[in-house]
Amino acid sequence: MKGCFIFAPLAAAFFFTASAQAQLSEETLAQRCLTSLIGASQDHAFMQQVLNESRIVPESVVVERYDENVGQQHIATQLTAKLDHPARKNITLLCLLENDRPLYVWSGKEIAASP
Repeated sequence: MKGCFIFAPLAAAFFFTASAQAQLSEETLAQRCLTSLIGASQDHAFMQQVLNESRIVPESVVVERYDENVGQQHIATQLTAKLDHPARKNITLLCLLENDRPLYVWSGKEIAASP
């Protein structure tokens, strides 16, 4: 009976640690996508400024893993997330990934328009 008291806390610790690692992984992927979008917008100073001021809303990150071709390109993961910005609302990040590397990143026309 003593073993149950030791095993239960260990199992709970493992479960919550694994869950936290999965969440961290999703946030890391979202940050990777945001960084890729910032790099791709080098020719658009205003858009780059807005993206640099934006932060990922961790609880909004949704990662969908699947195995399909979009045209000729194989896509394994789709990530969507909300971005928090002091002045702009409803900024959505869409990212298509292969091997956890961004292939295509989109944030919508709401960022590109100057205030």
